[in-house]
Amino acid sequence: MAGFRVSIEGLKQLDQALAELPKATGKAVLRRTLIKAGEPLADDMRARRPTIRKPAATICEAP
Repeated sequence: MAGFRVSIEGLKQLDQALAELPKATGKAVLRRTLIKAGEPLADDMRARRPTIRKPAATICEAP
């Protein structure tokens, strides 16, 4: 299995900015931002996931 490294910068500034907002607003902003930022990773994971193929239906000949 190949490993990977993720680097995130600016979390201190983000935390300070979110602390200035009302709690519910800060949570909503953070949730939307993380979902949007994670889309490329989620797309890549979806593309790499194994697919399950169902066997083709067989046609039986009449006796």
